Amino acid sequence: MFAESFATELMKHLERRRRPIWSARKRRLKRFVKRMIVRKR
Repeated sequence: MFAESFATELMKHLERRRRPIWSARKRRLKRFVKRMIVRKR
């Protein structure tokens, strides 16, 4: 699905640059992505 590929791309992008800021944003993004995936299904 689009949402899942989008999520994997985001995670790849975030892991490329490891900054302390991202740790907090990652958690938010994971929640957000999960919501999006649930909506699409």
